[in-house]
Order: sequence, then C-alpha cells, then structure tokens
Amino acid sequence: MNSNQLKLSARDCQLVELNILKKIDSICKKINISYWIMYGSLIGAVRHQGFIPWDDDLDICMKRSDYDLFIDYCFLHKDDIAPFYIDHFSVNSNYPYYIARFCDSRYKCVFQSMKYYSSGMFVDIYPFDGMGNDFSYWEKRFKRIKHLHEIIYHGNTDGLFHGASILSKIYHFPNALLGKLRNREYYLVKMDKMAKVFDWEESEYVGLTTWCSYLVKIKKEWFDETLYLDFEDMKVPVPYKYDELLTAVYGNYMELPPEEQRKSSHGYTVYKPL
Repeated sequence: MNSNQLKLSARDCQLVELNILKKIDSICKKINISYWIMYGSLIGAVRHQGFIPWDDDLDICMKRSDYDLFIDYCFLHKDDIAPFYIDHFSVNSNYPYYIARFCDSRYKCVFQSMKYYSSGMFVDIYPFDGMGNDFSYWEKRFKRIKHLHEIIYHGNTDGLFHGASILSKIYHFPNALLGKLRNREYYLVKMDKMAKVFDWEESEYVGLTTWCSYLVKIKKEWFDETLYLDFEDMKVPVPYKYDELLTAVYGNYMELPPEEQRKSSHGYTVYKPL
C-alpha cells in the first residue's frame, strides 16, 4: 500500500457511502425525481435500520425516466456537484458497467480483477424499466441478455482465460475474445436498446431488465407509493410493498445467513489519499 493513502475499513466505506447517498437525495429533491433503496441495502433498511453489518456497498434504483434525468443533470452540473460526479458509459468511455455510479472523487477504489482504475467511492444506481405485461417476453430473451453480460464482464478483465479450471477457461474464452475485439460501448449500447422496449406506465411488471443474473417478477404497483424507513441517521425512500419485493428477490430475507457467509465479496479496496 502507498504510504500516502489510508485503507478504509468496511465501516468507513459505509459512512462514506451514506454521505454520498445524502448528496444523491439532495439532488433528487432539487430536480424533483424519485429513487428507492434497493437490493441488499433495502434488506439493511428493513432488517437492521441501516447497512447490513458485513456489507460494504449501497444500492438504489430509479425508474428509467428519472435515471436519465439524474445522469444528465449530474453531467451538465459537474462543476457544481464536485467532488461528487456521475459515472456512466454515456459520459465516460472508460466506464465498464451498464448501471450508473454516483461517486466521491476524494476516495479511490482499486479493483482486484476489473480493468478499471479511476473510480471514486460510489453508490450503485440501477435503472428500472417497464417490462410490459407478458413476462415470458423476457424469459425468451434472457439467454441473449446473459450472453451480452458475460461478453462485457470478461472483456473488462485482464487476459483471455478466466476461471479456476481448464474447462472454465475454455468455456469463457469466446466471450473474453469477443469483449476485447470490440469497444465495450458497442455491447453496452446493444444492451441499452434491449432494456428500453416497454413504457413504465403501461407495464404490469418493472425491474432491471438486462444487467442481472436472473429475472424476477416485480410488479409496478409495489412502487405506487413510497414509504420512508430509518437507515443509519437518515430516512430513506422504499417501495411501499417492500416485503413482497424482497420476498420475490430473496425469499426469506429476514433470516440471517450462516455466519461464514457474512462477508462482502465485491472485489475492490477503498483508499483515502492523505
């Protein structure tokens, strides 16, 4: 480790992310858009009234129209919101992910396997799209979605051979090669077009349509109202039917995992320059 930088503990990371969330919250109020705490962070709000103790990231989601407005605002007002900034493939050609991240440039994330070296500490922002009224539409396309996801992922890692075994390395080689032969933006734009097929207001189902490892039936009506739950030292917005949502995604989310599984595995270390 460089002597001019301090490695952050998991709790340090949580507190930095909490501060980032407060900035996101103030921007959303300023431009009159909505967001909801999501995924593991939503479990944290419901089960722990804050972060899951062993978790070190923070997830929120926005419906697509608000998501696009947020990205545009942050990019157009980058001087005003500094030291915070938005990272998204539409505004940063080096950014390797489909989802957006709102970052604090006063901290530095070092990734173990990804070819991405310039990120500040961040909060993940997931775009939720309308998914129409026939969920089988997405089930039929999910193999293609996963294929694109794997091309992007393996194209962003070092080398062409990924995996613990020879068979795994052979299996992932074609996707790694495809990911390196074309600019990642080609595949991200392709994924973006696939995501924006249905209108939110006209859909029975909504959710993360492309940047996902499995599909979940999430009903739009679960977001019709917003509740506010305690999260550390602030109140955060959650879908009013958060129990139905978390049950659909995780099953019995109130049950704590075995102790040996209570650890983070996001693959990066955070430093603060001194």
